[in-house]
Amino acid sequence: MSDAAAAEPLVTRYLDHVRFEKRLAERTCTLYQLDLMRLAEMALASQVPLLQVQSGHVRRWVAQMHSAGRSGRGIALILSGWRGFYTWLGREGLIPLNPVADVRAPRVAKPLPKALGVDEAMQLAEHEEDNDDPWLEARDAAMVELLYGCGLRMA
Repeated sequence: MSDAAAAEPLVTRYLDHVRFEKRLAERTCTLYQLDLMRLAEMALASQVPLLQVQSGHVRRWVAQMHSAGRSGRGIALILSGWRGFYTWLGREGLIPLNPVADVRAPRVAKPLPKALGVDEAMQLAEHEEDNDDPWLEARDAAMVELLYGCGLRMA
């Protein structure tokens, strides 16, 4: 355990709470410990006691993690651990407000769906069923041509 986390008996008490009272899995407890060590180190570097952390501090730390290359999903998981810790501190009557409650992780980019290749699009456009209604075949062909010709995607 780092010096920052060892100096915070609150972190130890919270980890005991999630381990024994909430009965969370050992792996989850380990991840919470790592996240809270990161929180304690960032607070120590900013010379802010854990009980005096404000939303502005958390936002700055999120920006630092994001600029260091951590993914939005990874930051969201870290924030979840921090949010639980500060919720517990609030229930214990040690803080008036949860500084992580209104902080959001950076958005995760959603990749565009893969487009059909030319051969696949031609195969789809030329598909015919002998026993289908010719009006339905014409409708389907027009839809495929429109979607492919305009570069539209269906997800």
